[in-house]
Parts: sequence; structure tokens; C-alpha cells
Amino acid sequence: SGEGTKESPYILAHPNHLMIFSEKVNDPETGWADKYFRLGADIDMASAVEYVPAGKTFTDENDNIVSRGFSGVFDGAGHTISNLKIEKIIKSGVAYVGLFGETYMANIMNLSLENIDYTAESYTDADTVGVYFGGVAGYAGNTNFTKVTVSGVLNTSMQPSNSAYVGGIAGGYNASADGEHSYITYIENCYADIETVIDEEGSLESAAVGGIVGYVINYSSTVAVINSRSDGRIYGGQFTGGIAGSVSNYVSIINCVSGAEVTATSKEVSYAGGIVGSMTGDSVIMDSTVGNDVTIGPFAYLRPATVVEDGVHIGDFVEIKKGYKK
Repeated sequence: SGEGTKESPYILAHPNHLMIFSEKVNDPETGWADKYFRLGADIDMASAVEYVPAGKTFTDENDNIVSRGFSGVFDGAGHTISNLKIEKIIKSGVAYVGLFGETYMANIMNLSLENIDYTAESYTDADTVGVYFGGVAGYAGNTNFTKVTVSGVLNTSMQPSNSAYVGGIAGGYNASADGEHSYITYIENCYADIETVIDEEGSLESAAVGGIVGYVINYSSTVAVINSRSDGRIYGGQFTGGIAGSVSNYVSIINCVSGAEVTATSKEVSYAGGIVGSMTGDSVIMDSTVGNDVTIGPFAYLRPATVVEDGVHIGDFVEIKKGYKK
């Protein structure tokens, strides 16, 4: 029911509704990608057929982008989608895996994903193959997440040369200016309790893996992760953090906490931290506790109640207050 507008959103209340939602969002001729949606009930996907992530980039015959994935509003209205299962075998190119594959200028809120079970597999050891892999969105551009919770497992079986960005909320997350406009983009009041798993034949050699987001970058806009927490087991990758694996260019992480077990697994050089694995480009952490083998810099700013422990390397132009342990 509904008309897809702010006043009368499409109502999703059954597993079949979620399957139709994905199908129509992925068909540019339907015009569903920028509509308003709201859950009308809890949805248990345990008996559903294979779900396809909603949101793709489409180009015209001249390779001009005509659609950048889901760009509407998805309001969970306090409801839960449970037992969502996704299996993606990547034969070539880059895959986008999550409830949403790709989002751009979207708003996702008041939603719980419970007991997710996603798998991304690659059998091609090439740097042209990769995955953006997130509990809610594989890749999110200029997208806001508010009061979203995720629990479950993200299974990977990638090859050493593959790129991978893995996160409980989003695999890749960015804010970017669009012509004359810049944007404020945020993840706020979100929670993820996930386990990232590497198959015995797989690898996340150069991956960025985080409890909330794998990789965050900002291009001439504003992006922040605020009042969010992760738990679980964040395992694998070169850049691995309880909140974010890798952060670049004026990104703020404010009042965030992680109780997750964090382990980086790269055979070359690994960066692992309680909050962030690697942080560069004038980014900021405030009211957060950072632990273990963390790299932060070169323009880091941690205060007012900073606690940094366990062999941390911090780059140039640093302001640290309250607590600092080498």
C-alpha cells in the first residue's frame, strides 16, 4: 500500500514485499529508487528465496550515470527484519552486498536487522575484483543512518589480490560535494554486533574492516560517526577497527564505543585499533577510547577525555588531552 511519497510511503510488511522492493528499486524504469518506504511489521526472511541487494548504479549508452543506487527514504518504524540471508559469488568486477547494494543521498532510520547471514565469495585472484560488504549497505554515498542496529555474521571468502571493505552498517561510506553543493552526512545512534569470518581458503589481505563501517572518506563535505557502538568479533584485513577500519580526510568520530574483539590479519603490515585501524587527513576522534595497535594521523585531534593505549603511532600535528599511554 501507499504511494511512495513522504505523506504516503509504500508500506512493506511481508517477506514478499521486501523481495518486490528490491526488484523494483533495481529496475530504473519503475522509478522506485528515490521513493519513501516504511516497514509496517516485523519481517522474518527465514523462508524467503534468495534476496538480491537493493540499489545499483545505472549508466546510459555514453556511460553517464543516470542512477546511483537507492536514493530514497527507508523508515523501519521500529520494526525488525530478521534472518536475512545473502550469498554473492563474485566472478568479475566489484560487488555491492547488503540489504542495500548501493545508496546515494538516502536516509535509512529506525531499523533493526537481526541475525543476518551474508556471504561474499571470490575465486579470481585479481585486483580488479572486490566487494563493498555491509550489514545495511555495501556502499553508501551521502547517506544518513539513524537508529539502525545490526546483528549477525558477515562471511568472506575473498582472494589475496581482491579489494574488500567490510562493515556492520556499511562497507564503504563517503561524503562528497556535488557541483556547488556540499553535504552533511552521518551515522548516528547506531549499533552493530557482528562477527566477520574468513573462510579457511579465503583472505582479506588488503581489506578495511570495521564494526560500524569498513572505509570512510570525505571529499569537500562533512561526515561523522556519532553516538554509536559495536560489539562482536571484527576479524581480518589490513586496516581493522572496532568502529572503522580506515578513515580519511576530515572525518569525525564522536562519542563512540567499541567492545568488539579486533584482529587484523594482513601478512605484510596490519593496523588494528579499538576504535579505528588507520586514520589520516585531519580527522577527529572525540570522547572515544582507543586501544591496541592503532595508527592515527597525520592531523589527528583526540580530546577531551582521550585514552590511547598499546603501542599506538600517532602522526604529525596532534592534540591529545586527558590520557595518553605509549
